[in-house]
Amino acid sequence: MTAMINPSLLTRVKSYIYTQIQEHRNSKRVWLQGRKLAEAGFVKGATISKHWDAQRCQLTFRLDEKGEKVVSGRANKTTGDVTPIIDLLDKDLAPAGTRLRVTIMKGLVVCTLHHEEQKKWDREQRIMEVMQGKRPMKEGSLCTGVGVSTFGVHQSLKQQGIISQLEWVVDVEQTYLEAAARNNPALNDDTQLIVGSIEEVEPELLSTVDVLSVSLPCTGFSLAGRAKLGLKFGEAHPEAATAVFGLMQIVKQTNPGVILSENVKQAKDSATYHLIISELERLGYTVKETILDGADAGTIEDRTRYFFVAVSNGLSEAFDLDNLPTQERVYDRMADVMDEVPYDSSMWKANDHLNEKAIRDKAAGKGFERQFITAVSTKVGVIGRHYMKGRSTEPFWKREDGMERLMTVSEHAKVKLIPEKLVDGLSATVAHQGLGQSVLLPHITAIMDRVAEGLLKFNRMTLA
Repeated sequence: MTAMINPSLLTRVKSYIYTQIQEHRNSKRVWLQGRKLAEAGFVKGATISKHWDAQRCQLTFRLDEKGEKVVSGRANKTTGDVTPIIDLLDKDLAPAGTRLRVTIMKGLVVCTLHHEEQKKWDREQRIMEVMQGKRPMKEGSLCTGVGVSTFGVHQSLKQQGIISQLEWVVDVEQTYLEAAARNNPALNDDTQLIVGSIEEVEPELLSTVDVLSVSLPCTGFSLAGRAKLGLKFGEAHPEAATAVFGLMQIVKQTNPGVILSENVKQAKDSATYHLIISELERLGYTVKETILDGADAGTIEDRTRYFFVAVSNGLSEAFDLDNLPTQERVYDRMADVMDEVPYDSSMWKANDHLNEKAIRDKAAGKGFERQFITAVSTKVGVIGRHYMKGRSTEPFWKREDGMERLMTVSEHAKVKLIPEKLVDGLSATVAHQGLGQSVLLPHITAIMDRVAEGLLKFNRMTLA
C-alpha cells in the first residue's frame, strides 16, 4: 500500500488538509469543504469524477464536464459567500477512522493515505511477514549498556522460534558497546555500533526495525538521583529532559512494530513518560504498562522496575501484560552465589567511616540504613551503577569479626540472573557499572515471551 502524488503536480498545490474517513449511515464518508476548493475550480455546481484506488488507498476527484458527481455548497447568511463542499458516501472506501492527507490542486483533489497511517500499515505488514516465516525479525536497541535487555529480547525470540537479527545498538559509552560486541550473542558482525546519546544520533543513520528496546536514563526519575542532585522533578535532569526528543525522532524514523521500555518505577508517573505514551498512542500504538519486582523475576536482588510495551494497533488484539508468570528462583540464598574470597584479601575492609556515617545519618533522620549480607540472606536491595564506590547504602558482605566486602562481579551478576559472560573482560568497576544499571533478565524474557506469543496468536487468528 503506497500513497504517491506526481511531484510535477505539486507546483499547483493550493492547500493540504489532514482528515479521516468517517462512518455515516452504514457507509464510509469523505467530507471536504473550504474556499481553496473554489480557487482550484471546485465551485458549487461544478461536475466532477471520482476514482478510488484500493491498492494505493488513494481517492481522486477531477473537474470533469461528464462527471457523475456535483460539487455542493453552503452560503454564508451574512456575506452570501458560498463555501463549496465535496461530500462522498461510498461503502468501498477504507475503514472508518483511516487518516488521509488531502492535496488540493487546480482541477484536481487527491486524498492519499496519511503518512503516519502509511507507516502503521508498513510496520504491521513487516511483522506479519516475520510471523509467516518470510524474513527475520529485525531488532534495534537504544541506551544499550552491556546489552542485558538486548540479550533478553533476542533469546526470548529465539526460544519462541522466531529468527531475528540485531541491526544496530546505540549507547553513549563506547566501552559498553565494545563489550557487548565481544560478549553478547545478540550482536554479530553485521550489527552496527553507534556511540552517542540518542538526542544527537541522526535518525536517518538507523535502519527500519521491527522490535525496539530502550531504557532511558533513570537518574532524573529515581528518588536517590533526585535527592542527590536536589531536583524537584525528573525532567530537571539534563539527560531526562532531552532524551524523550531523541527517542521519538528515532521511533518515527525506524518505525518499529513493537517497543519495549524499562525504567525506575517513579518514571511511570512522570511528565516525560506521559508525553511518550500519548505520542505513541497518537502514532497508532496500543500501550500496556506493568511494574515488576524481584519476586516476579525470581531473583535475589529486589529491583522494582516500570515497563511499558507499545504494539502497533493492528497487531495488539491478542496482546496483554496481565498476569505475567512469576519466574522460579534459581538461587534461594546468598550462599548459593557466594564466591571464595580469601580471608586476607584486600577486598575485606573495616569500613569504620561508613559505620560512623550511618550513625550520623540516623541522628539526622535521613532514614538510610546499612545493608549487610550473610550466607542465609534471601534478598538484597538494589545494587546501583556506582556500587564500586562502596557507599554506606550499598549491600556489603559482613564477617563475624566485623570485616566487610562488596560483592564480586560474579555474585552481582548472579543475584540479577544475568550471564556473567556479558561483562567478561571488563574491569570490576566497569562491570559493576554495566550490571548496576541493567534490568533483571527474567523481567525482559517474561515480557518478550508474552509479546511473541501474542504476535504468533494474532498470526494464527489472521490465517484461520
